[in-house]
Amino acid sequence: MSLMKFKASATDKSKTSQRGFTLVELAIVLVIIGLIIAAVLKGQELIVSARLKSTIADIDAIRGASNTFRDKYNALPGDYAQAPARVGTPAGIVFANCDGTAGKCDGSGVIDGDGITNETLLFWAHMAAADMITGVSPLGAAVIGDGLPAAPIGGGLTIRNEIVVNGNGHWIALGSAAASPTGVVDSEQALLIDEKADDARPGTGSIRTETVTCTDVVAPATVSGTSAYTASPEDAGCLLKFKL
Repeated sequence: MSLMKFKASATDKSKTSQRGFTLVELAIVLVIIGLIIAAVLKGQELIVSARLKSTIADIDAIRGASNTFRDKYNALPGDYAQAPARVGTPAGIVFANCDGTAGKCDGSGVIDGDGITNETLLFWAHMAAADMITGVSPLGAAVIGDGLPAAPIGGGLTIRNEIVVNGNGHWIALGSAAASPTGVVDSEQALLIDEKADDARPGTGSIRTETVTCTDVVAPATVSGTSAYTASPEDAGCLLKFKL
């Protein structure tokens, strides 16, 4: 082989090895990437939906456990004056702040406290000690995952006696573990929960929120019975409350 032919052959091989992707090949790659992204997004959507359903189921179970406790002991959990002597296996658990004085297992028929103290913390402790709920320590502190139950969608649950959009009673808040909790779901998720378990309205029914930014209300107005959830999921601080 002559030197000229050798150089020509080497050049041809170099050109072949450096050939880029064709438009068809690039299109196929982009389609595959798009399918992967779509699958990931759909998977995330399914995961969130499952967590929302689990959260609703957990709250329903807590309602049921509270009713069972009341039927068995003729008192509300947390407010039960005889809890140290009768609740638990064996009985005789020394519950902090449960001495029968005002707001501390006083049998008033109201679960007293700000959500993380006294009877509002003992609400969970009494049911846990009676083996009616799981995931909570009967002697736990006011921390999510210890003395307060965690929620599958995020955050945790607290309870207090209050008025929520003109509805008076005991309400379970889905949010942070604080006396003034912040929400953990956005307005779209809040609507989905309310649609699945109630009337899809933020100001009526057994599920409500006073978080104005999650609704069509313009501040300084407040949420009312005619309000609706906003279509935008931008606000992730919707504090949902569930009637016990």
